[in-house]
Amino acid sequence: MSNSTHRAETPAIVLAVMALALLAPPALAHADAPEADGARQSKKALRNQGMKLAAQKPNGSGIVVRYRLEGTPAAGQVLPVALALDRVVGADASVRFATDAGLRLGEGADPRALMAGRNAALTLDVVPGSEGTTYLHVFTTQNGITSVASIPVSVGKGGAALPAAGELKPSPDGDKLISMPVK
Repeated sequence: MSNSTHRAETPAIVLAVMALALLAPPALAHADAPEADGARQSKKALRNQGMKLAAQKPNGSGIVVRYRLEGTPAAGQVLPVALALDRVVGADASVRFATDAGLRLGEGADPRALMAGRNAALTLDVVPGSEGTTYLHVFTTQNGITSVASIPVSVGKGGAALPAAGELKPSPDGDKLISMPVK
């Protein structure tokens, strides 16, 4: 085989290998991944089923907070709150909790570190003290930035809560804003 023949075949071989790499299924491209992307998505969808997205600022920590009240809030009764924390990427990621007056933290509310690259699912207990709306505040931190998501806990008819997340509307400058009614 002459040098001119070898040079002509090399680009064809390189193109064939590149085409095969592009056509390879994602499961083969990431064979070291513990589960295929579809399995991860379905597990995440099941975990977040029935959860509400907590409103957050776009320039915050980046951790997405979803929640679900596991029962009907009643004064003096323990109310489990299920939380899903997604997009945890920082090595310094953590979560801590606080409440308004009239709402007490129960079990599962200890501050904790979050593992980078893994979403977190946890449940903590709160105890409303009386009728009305109080808030569970979820502080998330990663990469040195802290955000807070406030989760309404309404007991009785006197405590109509603001919606968890309002309608997303563009501003005149093109920024995306969440429009929420004022109580």
